[in-house]
Amino acid sequence: MANFLKAVAEKIYRDHIDDLADCCIVFPNRRAGLFFNKYLSELAAKPLWSPNVCTVSEFMQKLSGFQPADELNLIFELYNIYSAIRKSGEAFDNFYFWGEILLNDFDDIDKNLVNASHLFQNLADIREIEDHFDYLTEEQLEAIRSFWKTFSPKKYSVHQEDFISTWSVLAEIYHEFTQSLIKRETGYDGLICRQVAGMIDNGALPLKYSHYFFVGFNVLTKCEEKLFDHLMKAGAAEFYWDYDEHYVRETYHEAGHFLRANLKKYPPSGLSCSFSELRSPDKEIEIISAPTVLAQAKVCHRILNETGYNGNLSAEHTAIVLSDENLLMPVLYSLPPETGAINITMGYPLKNSPAYTLVMSLLELQKTAKKSGDGRWLFYHRNVLQLLNHPFINSGSDEGINQLISSISLNNKIYIPGEELRPNDLLSKIFRKMEDFSEVASYLLAVLHQVFSEIKTGRENENTRIQLEFVYHVYLSVKKLKSLLATWNMQPGFEICLRILEKILVNLRIPFTGEPLAGLQVMGILETRSLDFDHVIILSMNEGIFPSTGQMTSFIPQNIRKGFGLTTTEHRDAIFAYHFYRLIQRANKVFLLYNTHSDGLKSGEMSRYLYQLKYDKEYRVKEKNLYFDIGFSPAPEIKISKQEYILRKLEQFTDRSDSDLYLSPSAINTWLDCRLKFCFRYIYGISEPEEVMEDIDPMVFGNILHHCLSTIYAQFPDKKINAGGLEKAVADKNFIDECLLNALNNEFFGTSALVSKDDLSGRNILVFEVLHKYLLKILKTDISYSPFEIVDLEKKFLTTYQVNTGNRLTEVRTGGRIDRIDKVQNRIRIIDYKTGMAERRFIDIPSLFERENDKRNKAALQALIYSAIFNRCTGNTLPVEPGLYITGNLYGKSFDYRLEFKGDNKNYQPLNNY
Repeated sequence: MANFLKAVAEKIYRDHIDDLADCCIVFPNRRAGLFFNKYLSELAAKPLWSPNVCTVSEFMQKLSGFQPADELNLIFELYNIYSAIRKSGEAFDNFYFWGEILLNDFDDIDKNLVNASHLFQNLADIREIEDHFDYLTEEQLEAIRSFWKTFSPKKYSVHQEDFISTWSVLAEIYHEFTQSLIKRETGYDGLICRQVAGMIDNGALPLKYSHYFFVGFNVLTKCEEKLFDHLMKAGAAEFYWDYDEHYVRETYHEAGHFLRANLKKYPPSGLSCSFSELRSPDKEIEIISAPTVLAQAKVCHRILNETGYNGNLSAEHTAIVLSDENLLMPVLYSLPPETGAINITMGYPLKNSPAYTLVMSLLELQKTAKKSGDGRWLFYHRNVLQLLNHPFINSGSDEGINQLISSISLNNKIYIPGEELRPNDLLSKIFRKMEDFSEVASYLLAVLHQVFSEIKTGRENENTRIQLEFVYHVYLSVKKLKSLLATWNMQPGFEICLRILEKILVNLRIPFTGEPLAGLQVMGILETRSLDFDHVIILSMNEGIFPSTGQMTSFIPQNIRKGFGLTTTEHRDAIFAYHFYRLIQRANKVFLLYNTHSDGLKSGEMSRYLYQLKYDKEYRVKEKNLYFDIGFSPAPEIKISKQEYILRKLEQFTDRSDSDLYLSPSAINTWLDCRLKFCFRYIYGISEPEEVMEDIDPMVFGNILHHCLSTIYAQFPDKKINAGGLEKAVADKNFIDECLLNALNNEFFGTSALVSKDDLSGRNILVFEVLHKYLLKILKTDISYSPFEIVDLEKKFLTTYQVNTGNRLTEVRTGGRIDRIDKVQNRIRIIDYKTGMAERRFIDIPSLFERENDKRNKAALQALIYSAIFNRCTGNTLPVEPGLYITGNLYGKSFDYRLEFKGDNKNYQPLNNY
């Protein structure tokens, strides 16, 4: 395989072996310089002074003497200038995100040496275009005319007026902003490049070296062209272009769009490297479709085996290129241990670290905190539990924290006072409410410092060192933002500060340590510039990802950008095309993977570059489709034999046992529905985990209603219920509300202090009103049955039944808690309240035990069992009416609580006596 950088190193070494120290070699990116130095060192037979190797950005900074400015600093300064010129009083919160766009536009203006006064001029009068812009080509002038033709100087639309009002001050903002930066000798990349161009115009550019070499460039800004022109005229510059003759020669090919002009304007120095390998007959190209994004990462393992990669091979052997850098972690986890050394160019994303989740949880805690009526700060349970379960806070063995977690779940605490969340020093720092971002920044720094100290005092290993690095970088980012706000005396809103901090952390990457010139190379697209590999594996070759098809975000309309020679969408497409074809041009084997799954905005379509390769007969292209062999096999039957443990557990339901276990109607219904479910719940004791319920669920809804009715009926002396007393209860709204709040306190909130209606939120307010209406309706319904006597409320009854278990007679303990037993006109009513779906009718007794019947009446069976147990326990001789108070039926025209059955009759008849 020909190697471009190696050929460049050989040429420079051969021509300048005696004056390498007087050479400056400029690359578009830093990694190309690293590989160049490696090749140069391999050529040196004796110690020698190294040439100066730098990126073009570093080169411009050295020439200008300017220091690069921090982006956030620039936006703060831009905001101050904008506010002073516009006098609009616009808040920084509104300015920040479009301030970023404006900064990018200014950068593009400067790199391309555009006259900002001309660019931001109102050119609605078309004649001004001909008068002022004779230095532009006819094509550029036409692009400008086509935009301004839509504007009429006599009459603007509302949107056009908004555009003109902003457009007319952008030139002044630009000049004020750039002059302010120039005075401090600092700036963004574009301004630094423009300073160098100005120094050339003024004849003040110092040349420190005798020889300048520009290696591997493609698209050039106007500033770079001016610099190249200047050095070429001085006879001090040489140019080494990395290209293939195919896409340079073919004028239609977008990959050579910029190089065709550059090769003519800046003729290349001769190299021994081949520039005609893209269509080599020995090149093997394989296009692989994968059904999911992650499947691409998994197939890398197989490809590495096919290419014969092992950890002893050179860094030029294989590169895995990630078009979507979100695949970094899946790819790393998919590589086998025998892969050996791996060099990762893009750094580990901080957003995947526990330190990031900790900060986001702390910020969310602050955002959702609310103040109670007594002035205390309450914290939302989800945020609290997220923090209490965070690995930096709870190692799993802290009893105080574990008890706190259990208490929140068991007592259903939705909002928890801060005072209840401070069992140790770290939690005392966490569960405090901050009023503004300045306080929040200090709060985050204090928590991060404490976390860092606690991790450091623990047992040191590789994992703790990594975690310390994450916490340290987050700490520096928070401190930097706090310092910038103080420096600029800025007090943006709480929300915008959180968004700025989140953006800083999301974009932060922690560099990996290791040897960059050894092992398998895992790279981003831009890091591959000027590098050549024997085998290239490119992932996410999907349209919209490579190339990216997102729109450019700019204040400058596309036609105006085109007219003044700024970067356009067409430029970006040509740049992507060059990166792709340059990367594969010298590789022997190329594997191009794409995802076929459509998801949201991702179409699952292969990149246009894959189509170009497929339909060009000069390329040897193989296609493979990966797919999942999905076979639906029947679920294996779960069988649990009655082992010794189960038999002992079943014995506890019998009268011979000292246990207090019994078969309730619910347990019997569960057994009839699913014996496995019965086994899990009643034999093994497996229950659903305790969770905090934000909304009152159906079961709690029913418990609250039961609790309220028991409280109300317990108020009547001697439990004698009469119409007058019920009407009085119905009329006393405060009494009903108090009963409801007491029930909520016991069944939902689980707090020692009485809750108020102000503690309810969201759906629970509606549920409270529904409960209130149901209570009133039940009381009004009971007026029609009054007078009656309450026999018992929520009372548990236990009895035994003799059961033949096959080899012996066993006394099985059965029982349950009956909602309400009352006596009406010399008959007993067994009332079961039902707040969900229920049915009073059943065909006959056998139908209640048909386990295959989906419409089996569970509620009727439950009421009948309660009646049987009551009779058996009390020896009652009065008629017993089992009944259901179904809340959904209370509002019918003729409400009836009694069960109805068919039996041998054609019509349903009420069950008046159990």
